[in-house]
Amino acid sequence: MLGRPDSLSRPFKAGQPPDTLRVPLGRGGGKRDIETTIVYSARDSIRLDAPGKVAYLYGDADITYGTTHLTAALVRIEYGRNVVTAEGAPDSAGVLQNTPIFTDKGEQYEAKKIAYNFKTKKGKISEAITKQGEGYIHAESVKRVGEKELYGLHGQYTTCELPHPHFYINASKMKVVPGEKIVTGPFNLVIGDVPTPLGFLFGYFPTPKTRSSGIIIPSYGETPSRGFQLLGGGYYWAASPYVGVRLTGDFFTLGGWTARADVQYRRRYRYDGTFQVSYARAQPTDRIGAGADLNASRVVRAPDATALTWTHNPVARPGHGSFRANVQINTGGFYRQQPNTTVQNALATQFNSGVSYSGAIRDSPFNYNISAQQGQTVNPATNVTTMNFTAPTVSLGMAQQTPLRWLALRTGKRVFNNLTVGYNLAGTNQFGTVRSTRDRISGLLGAGERDTTINLRVGQDGLGAILRNGTAAVQHSLSIGLGTYSLAHLNFSPGVSYGESWTFARNTYTYDPVAQGVRIDRERGFYRVYRYSYSLSATTRLYGLLRLPRTSRVEAVRLTLNPDLSYSYTPDFGAARFGFYQTGVRTDASERTTTLARVAGAPGVGRSSAVGLRLSSNLEAKVRPGKGDTATTSRKVQLIQQMSVATSYNLAADSFNLAPLSANLNTQLFGLVNLNMSAQLDPYQRDSSGRRLPRYLLEAPRRPRLARLANAALQMSFSFNSQQRARGGANPNQQAAQAAVPGLPIQPTGDDPGLPPVLMTGPQLDYVTFELPWTLNLGYGLNYTAPGPRGRVAGQPLLSTGTITTNGSVRLTPKWAITYNLPFDTRTKTLVAPTFTINRDLHCWNLSVYWIPVGQLQSYNVTLRVNSRTLQDLKLVRNRQWTGR
Repeated sequence: MLGRPDSLSRPFKAGQPPDTLRVPLGRGGGKRDIETTIVYSARDSIRLDAPGKVAYLYGDADITYGTTHLTAALVRIEYGRNVVTAEGAPDSAGVLQNTPIFTDKGEQYEAKKIAYNFKTKKGKISEAITKQGEGYIHAESVKRVGEKELYGLHGQYTTCELPHPHFYINASKMKVVPGEKIVTGPFNLVIGDVPTPLGFLFGYFPTPKTRSSGIIIPSYGETPSRGFQLLGGGYYWAASPYVGVRLTGDFFTLGGWTARADVQYRRRYRYDGTFQVSYARAQPTDRIGAGADLNASRVVRAPDATALTWTHNPVARPGHGSFRANVQINTGGFYRQQPNTTVQNALATQFNSGVSYSGAIRDSPFNYNISAQQGQTVNPATNVTTMNFTAPTVSLGMAQQTPLRWLALRTGKRVFNNLTVGYNLAGTNQFGTVRSTRDRISGLLGAGERDTTINLRVGQDGLGAILRNGTAAVQHSLSIGLGTYSLAHLNFSPGVSYGESWTFARNTYTYDPVAQGVRIDRERGFYRVYRYSYSLSATTRLYGLLRLPRTSRVEAVRLTLNPDLSYSYTPDFGAARFGFYQTGVRTDASERTTTLARVAGAPGVGRSSAVGLRLSSNLEAKVRPGKGDTATTSRKVQLIQQMSVATSYNLAADSFNLAPLSANLNTQLFGLVNLNMSAQLDPYQRDSSGRRLPRYLLEAPRRPRLARLANAALQMSFSFNSQQRARGGANPNQQAAQAAVPGLPIQPTGDDPGLPPVLMTGPQLDYVTFELPWTLNLGYGLNYTAPGPRGRVAGQPLLSTGTITTNGSVRLTPKWAITYNLPFDTRTKTLVAPTFTINRDLHCWNLSVYWIPVGQLQSYNVTLRVNSRTLQDLKLVRNRQWTGR
């Protein structure tokens, strides 16, 4: 039964559809050998031998039988025996083309010749290549037994997808269970067609299509201080489709070990996260009392260390709350004990953690947030850890509302929409390292300080004492907007702010003549603290335009000025009528007194009735296109992105009414250098000790002037890469060389862009053509502090800098890449953990080098590994860790 008339009766012509044939299913009610229709076609021709029940397909033969698909140059179908045979056809040079490709249920086989039985599902494949998981199997001959097993003779297993792989595991016999495992007899590793002695009596390579549990093979190494070490060995447990657990550890022959548990979880479209807890048993570091009698000595051991990290990231869903967590806690200098710790963790002295749950109330303007924070400070010299907690923090916020909107709709006047009201409530409780309340002698106010540090130890009263001495507060803030009103070219913006705090403790200060300090008594109760202020600002915008002659490439320069005049009023919350402060507190044996806050969150002392002035501006130019430019229109160039000066005058102050003048400048030079400058100018005189006097510098008898430079700061950052220079035109050094030496040819560097630069020598000039991809980032900061009236203090520099940062990358060839980070501490004149990373892509292998050449963290790590996760343990590692120096 033909699905389409046989095309053998007519000659083949280009453009005609290929010959097709459908093999009948058979007749009768018994079980058929062929369970479904075999559909096949050929580009050249199909020859059917009906008596012999054989069909021959020539030219791009294509056969489909259920889930089985076969393509080849020549195919023979013996449907009487349920056997199909396929092979390639040689071209004019004798090279086989269109070799068979056999696909069955997702498994694909490439071979020189294939024979397959549709009924028994058995087959023989010559010179086969098939993919199993992330690996590939090459075999001289493969026998397929059913759908579950394959047997290979003279097989090769590799993760390199090339027909001639860079490496492979060579075995005379192997058994393959698709989607499960590969088992071999004796094998050895071959790299670059060179056999190596690396191998074993048998091999087992899992190739599951889904996650599965299994053993994690450790890496090994040696350090002088810890001896031989096994790192990262353990067990992986696929607990569920959403959770994976990794139990690993490190072991050192000279003492000490580390155990860790990693949990990774993910729920698609909901959340994902990681949780890790680690415990490190430190090695013995020294013996005390060791002499002639070693038994009298005792071992000194560093404290054991623990670490806990947890990250949880939800997927935002409208109308649902979200829980987030970012926790990082460690004790005993955990990261400094680990051999594979990062530079950031090794140098870090502060760790912050937080968990929160936030959301919005449906059909309302309110949102909420419940959180807890923890701060940890580690002293690297003593490994002493100080922790502070804020828990819980509960906040309720209300988005800006327009309470008079109904009046605006009724009257049609939008002015009523100018009134807006917002609200936010926050409740906090802070505790951690606390001090005693009755017996504390404040070091700030008097003599020595006696602190009571409460330790977090299970089974003791430490946690309860911390909670009792916590500082709880409830804060309310009301944001009121009165809108903006225009008059002529001025915009007026009035403002009102109000905030309130509820605290549950108040301090009373009493001078103790015996201790010669201040005793602090805490009173429990409910205390209300509030603050408010008023403001009014007027702003406008001015423009200045300078047009230049047509002979100039700069078409025009525009200056934009934004003056801002404001007034604000804040009452004196230190007055006795508010009760927020205690005045007349004696602090020492003299009669000197001071004013101290009685409640937490008390507003500032002193009445403020200030007039402020701020002037900001920017400068830009319009540049005509040059002769070599492709642009046809003028372009804008920012000369100064922003420049501002600001000061204020307090009408209510009895002295120092005028605030120092602050100036800021922000711009970008040549499109490469970001420049930020700031300065502060003080208008008041100083006495011989450097204390400010309530007299202007204009009133000075000698050298009267408006102000003196008190301090200044300069921050520069530079970012550049080879693509930017390419966009900017040819290499300027190359242009200069050609101009200086006319007719000097440029030596080509070849087809490989990774070839080293070529040095060209002219009569009076050497230059380099350097066109490799690279990036360079620089950061630099400089601070200036004015000297005192008596000149510079010994040991105190006028100019100080922090760290000069330099980082970037260079790609020597498409497969070679180098990255570097070179932070330079100007105070110690040393490099702080400079790092170099070199990567070489070897197709199916990867070579990585991580090197810290100098400093406390001096170390290196060289790793040559297979890219595939299936053979992740096939690697060569050489390292020297900083912990083992």
